[in-house]
Formats: sequence, structure tokens, C-alpha cells
Amino acid sequence: MRKLYFLIMLFPTILSAQPLFGFDHPDSPPHHHRPPLDPENHLPEFLFGIDLTAQQQNEIKSLLKANRCEFETKLDEARKIETEIKQISRSSDYRTDKIQELSNKTAALHKDLLIMKTTMDNKIYKLLNDDQKQKLASNAADKNFDFKAECTTKGLL
Repeated sequence: MRKLYFLIMLFPTILSAQPLFGFDHPDSPPHHHRPPLDPENHLPEFLFGIDLTAQQQNEIKSLLKANRCEFETKLDEARKIETEIKQISRSSDYRTDKIQELSNKTAALHKDLLIMKTTMDNKIYKLLNDDQKQKLASNAADKNFDFKAECTTKGLL
């Protein structure tokens, strides 16, 4: 009976407590890791934390805008092919040669998309000054932190 009385006394305190992880706190980070995408004002993720001048931002945005249509067209085409592959794999009309043909098409599209993206990244890189390039290299080194090697040296793995 004493335990029940004690629990009843604690119940209002438990209900009014703040969550442990601060999800409801106004300063807590959002539940997603990426910023909301606004195609007109979005800059590539590798530029986060690099101070760009207004002129650089405008040049980068114009480069991205010029290539967005072609990139999205190829990406949509690749998605359609991948959807078709899924449909064929779940149908009674499965043919390996058809899957082979579609996979070759999607591989070629992904190759084109990769070339487009890396070309655009290089054009953006060329717009940066030396200090910004050093900051970019520093950010890349921080992101490529080898977690497994660090844990192994500390005896955690």
C-alpha cells in the first residue's frame, strides 16, 4: 500500500518532467540532418561553413540553375527505369535479358549524372579563393574521420 501511495504522489512529477533528450526544447536540432531544399537558394552541402561572398553565391546559384533541368530530367528517367525493374521483378513476365537491358540503361544514366555532378562541383571549386579552398579541405578532412581506426586504437572494437 505504501508503494502505491508513493507512486501516486510521484505521478504528477513524472508527467511534468522534461524529456530526456530535449526533443521538445526550442534549441534542439531538427529531426532531419539536411536543411530544407529550396532549389533557388540551395547551395551544395560541401559549402556549408564556408563564408562565401554575395557574388560567389550568385555565380554558384546561376551555375546550378543552368544545369538543374538537365540533371533532374536524367534523374527522373533513372527513377522510372528503376521502377520498371521493380515491376518486372514482381511479375510473371520476368525476363533476365530485359532486366539486363534496363540495368545497362540505368548504369549509363547514373554515370552521366555522376559526371555532371562532379563537373559542377569542380566549377564551383574554381570559384573559391585560396582561404576558402583550405577551409573546404579542412572540412573534408573532418568529415572523413576514420571512426573504426579510432575505436580500434582505443580498444573499443
